[in-house]
Amino acid sequence: MMDSDVAVVPSGEILFVSEVLAAPCEDRSVRVLGWISAFDPNTPSVDITMDGASLTVLVDLLGPTPYKERSLYEFIGETCLRTSPSGGASPKVCVRARVQRSVDGLDVSLFKESLKMRRRFLDEHGLSRRQAC
Repeated sequence: MMDSDVAVVPSGEILFVSEVLAAPCEDRSVRVLGWISAFDPNTPSVDITMDGASLTVLVDLLGPTPYKERSLYEFIGETCLRTSPSGGASPKVCVRARVQRSVDGLDVSLFKESLKMRRRFLDEHGLSRRQAC
């Protein structure tokens, strides 16, 4: 197999929940951090929140996980648009996770500060990899 035949899975652009919601598009590879705000073991999704913004994460590709509300998780996956089962409203942005990890104990303030510094450095050196929809 030649190198050009190898499929590369994107690593996921590090975004805040509010940034995922602000750019409603499909198949954007993202990495997002949030507190579990709702989880029903009978449905393949969890809701996460960060700074007042809430996002649904589809976890059907992952094995069973005993999520706990108020636990901090990081998810890597692709954005998707999901319509309400009752129809009507415009589609909501969600993330279909392919990787998850519990990051309880992470200093969220330091994480946010570090991400902002990382973005500034990448922008200053022309290395920004921000994906457009």
